[in-house]
Amino acid sequence: MKLRSVIAGRPILNIDFDSNDWMAQLGEALRCSVPESARLSLPSASVTYYEEALDALIDDASLSQVVDDVLDWIRANSLQVYHGTRLTDEEARLLKRDGLRPLSIGDRIGWLRSTFPDLRDTLTEAVVTAAMHKGQLRHRENQVHAAILRAEMLRGYDYLFEGSEFDRRLLQFGGHPELVNVLRSRGESRLVRLVIPGDEALDAMHPFFPIDWVRAQDGYPNLVRELLRAWAYEIHRPGEPRFGVDACLMFRKALPGAYVEDVELVLETGRSQDA
Repeated sequence: MKLRSVIAGRPILNIDFDSNDWMAQLGEALRCSVPESARLSLPSASVTYYEEALDALIDDASLSQVVDDVLDWIRANSLQVYHGTRLTDEEARLLKRDGLRPLSIGDRIGWLRSTFPDLRDTLTEAVVTAAMHKGQLRHRENQVHAAILRAEMLRGYDYLFEGSEFDRRLLQFGGHPELVNVLRSRGESRLVRLVIPGDEALDAMHPFFPIDWVRAQDGYPNLVRELLRAWAYEIHRPGEPRFGVDACLMFRKALPGAYVEDVELVLETGRSQDA
């Protein structure tokens, strides 16, 4: 069974940042904290940069309530996110069934040695130790990464087409960059589309510092800022393309198969600079 689509009899909105379909419901959630007068005046406001539309819409007096309302709205819904890597057909099938597991460095190195004959004798303990130290790779233990924009997966991040960043960095920092292309000999580019409950998505957007700390320092928690900036810019300049947003999530737990909506094969021709 996939992620539930109803809470207490109410359909859940899946917030897909690649579209604007979520904006009407966000606007409704903010009907008390962002007055209609502020929204009506925004199209004629003096705004030069994408980020300035939000500054023109939200004043300091209402900021705290706006953030509260957006956090509640996110938690009541779900977020569409994406993970990219190279997989065989069988691995893609199993991932769709079982979900994503966090990285186990020891298991991954063992898998690389057993799967790629060219790496079996190269990934010695000395090479691995040097790479782990030089590249600070030990910090990747027990992590799963995802991004909120499909478009950025196609044009801004390289692991969709090049494969696991950890694998490549292990070879590069271990002094064997010439072997990185060996990793591309296996599997094909796959875009994993996941639907994450809103509360879990917020936690994954704040992997190092809690929401309250980020909010106290910056006013806006992660994801709240990205959503509000996009919403305000659409009010200011309806229909204009939005800028790409480099916003990622870091999970420290497995993501079950119920969260996996699809595993899409992406051909190299899908690699785009203007996706």
